[in-house]
Amino acid sequence: MKKNMNSNLPALQNDKPVVLVVEDDEDARQVITDTLSKGGFSCVSPAASVGEAITALKNDGIKLMVLDWELDRCGSEVLREAKRLYPHLPVLVLSGLPCTDAIMEEADVFLPKPFSAAVLIKHATQLIERDTFLPKRPEDMLPLAEVKRVYIQHVVSLLNNNASLAAEKLDIHRQTVSAALERAESDRGDHCGRGFQSRQERLSAGDVAKRNNAWVGEDVGLLTT
Repeated sequence: MKKNMNSNLPALQNDKPVVLVVEDDEDARQVITDTLSKGGFSCVSPAASVGEAITALKNDGIKLMVLDWELDRCGSEVLREAKRLYPHLPVLVLSGLPCTDAIMEEADVFLPKPFSAAVLIKHATQLIERDTFLPKRPEDMLPLAEVKRVYIQHVVSLLNNNASLAAEKLDIHRQTVSAALERAESDRGDHCGRGFQSRQERLSAGDVAKRNNAWVGEDVGLLTT
């Protein structure tokens, strides 16, 4: 049975993303957990064997697993069990050997040893941020048009508000980017003029349908391909 990832672990995590480290080498295990802890993550008791890893996976609330692929020569067993329990759990595989089979086993990222602390934290952060972008409950879902608009606005901000570069990176028309930015300005104006209202209060069903037609008709491949 696939488990729900939304229940909480004990309060000691302090709302930091919870990571399970699975590594049989004691020194490597300590370095990885120390690095992630300093990078703003909370590591549950690490696992040093396949059995410990599978038991630890049954704790709800884990947001990322960092897995040594050579673990008991059975890293693939842990990965398969993780994906069975939590199909959307990101898994970062570590190995000192070439490891293309890890990707075939549905690992999200393969990181060759040795690696720097910065690289580990970067990949861990990216995987967790990717996971939080996806809705976990039906009530979290948004119209595709709104998801696309927010994504475009975020990319523009990452590129120092360079709308032309954002259009190039996203392979969409410059006008599409401009429309997303104009909508953001309009939304900010609504909030300043009328105070905070929920999206459901501000938009009627007709407004949503109209906006969907305007956005989805063009460049929909950004999110569907």
